[in-house]
Amino acid sequence: MVICAYCKNEKELCESHSIPDGIFRVISRANNGKLISIPTDERAIHFSHDTGKAKLLCRDCEAFFNRNFDAPLVNLLKTWDRKIIEEGFGVKIAFCSNQIAQSLVSIFWRSSVSGAEMYRGARVSPRDQLALLRIIKSPRDDVLFNCSCSIRRLYDKTPIESGGFTQSNISGFVLPVTAYSVGRSERKHRHFGFTVVMMGFLCTITIPKLPHAIRSKPGFLRSNRPILHAPILDIFEYKPLLDTMVFALKKHLDGNTRVP
Repeated sequence: MVICAYCKNEKELCESHSIPDGIFRVISRANNGKLISIPTDERAIHFSHDTGKAKLLCRDCEAFFNRNFDAPLVNLLKTWDRKIIEEGFGVKIAFCSNQIAQSLVSIFWRSSVSGAEMYRGARVSPRDQLALLRIIKSPRDDVLFNCSCSIRRLYDKTPIESGGFTQSNISGFVLPVTAYSVGRSERKHRHFGFTVVMMGFLCTITIPKLPHAIRSKPGFLRSNRPILHAPILDIFEYKPLLDTMVFALKKHLDGNTRVP
């Protein structure tokens, strides 16, 4: 019996997830039940069942997060991903922007307080964790007044016949949550945020919200605009993914892989 990270009650804890289990299940089903892990340290590329779970939430809070945040977000991303694969990058889809942003904040908060190795890059200060928690607990209509959220679709401009990734390939990419900080050290001038890649989408949250000139750019969600479109971003322009691919290529060339 320990303390639940969300309700702060002394209860038995679940093996809680940060990135929703539903994301990993989709990828696993598409790859005969296998997930491929590409470590950025000396470990070999290998098959893995690690989905970043850790003792974090009690059963009631786990169910609350799944019902209010994870299930709607996973269903949205699955539908959006399928439509992009079938119809192309111009696809637009209707969904509540504040709900997406709040769901992403819930993922980022869980990552920041999780003890799972997968989320070691998501650590932030207790003050920043509290800022995330306030958004999770705030009325949904207020979410995008307190943070900025952008969603873009990754793609590979390399032709498929030259070894480029298809959109079906990119749908299987997951890059764990990474925290970052922007601006001055003083609280009123400092922004912090998180990124994650799930099912081919690069999702970003920044707190507090960014200036209007930035938030008005394509890819940023707006409270008054429930029709969503994910502008494309070349995978080679997203450095964390590029770094992972470089590590993977080096491991492959060195024979440091346990994946046939």
